[in-house]
Amino acid sequence: MKPIKITAKNFDKIEEALKAVNGRATSHAITTAHLIDCISEEAEKRLEDAGVPKAARAGCRLTHVPEGPWAKAYKYAARTTRVVLERRATGWFLVHIEQDEVYPREKQLFELCVTDEQRRIIAKAALNRFYLNGPAKQLASHGLSFARVATD
Repeated sequence: MKPIKITAKNFDKIEEALKAVNGRATSHAITTAHLIDCISEEAEKRLEDAGVPKAARAGCRLTHVPEGPWAKAYKYAARTTRVVLERRATGWFLVHIEQDEVYPREKQLFELCVTDEQRRIIAKAALNRFYLNGPAKQLASHGLSFARVATD
């Protein structure tokens, strides 16, 4: 499929693509562009909370599958939708949609894949919240020179 930028202007295109994949399935499937927009906003928030600046967010990919049915009446897999979103310089894009199956009481899949550079930024931001004890030379030899070091 051709990537579709996730904006209010493109909601009709997104819903057409969802309808083409979902067919008549509605109860556990992603059926609205508004839900896709909410998923992209959650991904953006997670990147922001992890310390990734906006300029470095391009290249991140998100795979999302809704949670399974919680009713005890379900004994088999329910039809759902798997979507793949990609963060580009101008925002989030819907790049892939497919049918999927989800089993009763299965948790949602929200898999955010980051680039090597984004991983380094996240690790650095996470470690900058802590102070490490010990000589700076010893820490540097373990690749921890970017963390703040408490001096004796």
